[in-house]
Amino acid sequence: MRGKPHILVAANGIDRSEAAIFAGLHRQGMRLSVIHDPIIPPASLATLQEAGIECTALEVRSRIQASARRLIRKTVRLEECDLVYAPLNRTLSAALAATRRRPVPVVGYRGTVGHLSRWDPACWLTYFHRRLSHIVAVSDAVADYLTGQAGIDPTRVTRIYKGHDPDWYADLQPEQPLPAAPAGTLTVAFAGRIRPVKGVPWLLKALQLIPADEPVRVFLIGEIADASVQRLLDDPQLAGRVVALGQRADAAALIGSCDVLAVPSVAREGLPRAAIEAMSQRIPVVATSVGGLPELVEDGRTGLLVPRCDSAAIAGALRRLRADPALRRSMGEAGCKRVAERFHIRDTINQYAELFQRLIAGGTSRSKCLF
Repeated sequence: MRGKPHILVAANGIDRSEAAIFAGLHRQGMRLSVIHDPIIPPASLATLQEAGIECTALEVRSRIQASARRLIRKTVRLEECDLVYAPLNRTLSAALAATRRRPVPVVGYRGTVGHLSRWDPACWLTYFHRRLSHIVAVSDAVADYLTGQAGIDPTRVTRIYKGHDPDWYADLQPEQPLPAAPAGTLTVAFAGRIRPVKGVPWLLKALQLIPADEPVRVFLIGEIADASVQRLLDDPQLAGRVVALGQRADAAALIGSCDVLAVPSVAREGLPRAAIEAMSQRIPVVATSVGGLPELVEDGRTGLLVPRCDSAAIAGALRRLRADPALRRSMGEAGCKRVAERFHIRDTINQYAELFQRLIAGGTSRSKCLF
């Protein structure tokens, strides 16, 4: 390595936190080149370009895509990259194949609990690959899963929270305001792709348990990919109490327009972005005690934690918050403070910089296995 360390990032879609991480590393003295999907949020692309980062657009559709391997191999060779960071399964597989004959550390990223198996050949192209130098885990829950159930060497896993900055959300306004709710109604947001693992049916069943004279309205923000949710939406008991908004680019602003965010997940959560976005905007969170959620949501202080698959507990939490606006405000303030102190993007950038510098200084060991 000569001069500034050169990091190649083989990403795909790049969210606000990722763009801030890459820009922050670049400003700390690392030279970054980023391969990204042709369609990424304009604000993310602007952040990278304003930082002076070299950006190359390439759609990576599969783990074995030849064009991705060629581009990564060419960039590593011609630009003498010191490390490759590939935070997506598809790009990680391509990066490991592209660097097969070069002693360059390759770093992956894991944002969810579960779904790794030694019986799955695809896992041996990524997280179980013998030449993968390190894995960044988004939460302690994910790190514990990797080093425990998945059996990966703990010295090759580092937990780095994917931070935010509450200032990002100051004066944030949705493109279209939420439909007005009657006075005294508790407005509850759910944000994310609505799959079975997200537990939305338990939220809707909780709504059925709340008396009509305690008005609660739920706004579902995201694509519905769970047939049981669609069936529940047809229930006359929920008519007027649930509004499905579909996928929205202004999801964060919509969350900030509600009184509460619900995260009723039943499994796999690493560190949900929607929960951090809510807390950054002083919105309390009602969440299940799943994955990394207890690391983020302090029960009784920044929100309320409930058991997974427990509609009665969700209903009780929502009723408690509806009846106590002062509690909602205090939890919202505490949540924003927690993000600023424990999950701030500046800490994320510093921890990535420290990890990358250590890995570059140590080089890569081809003879060692992750297990």
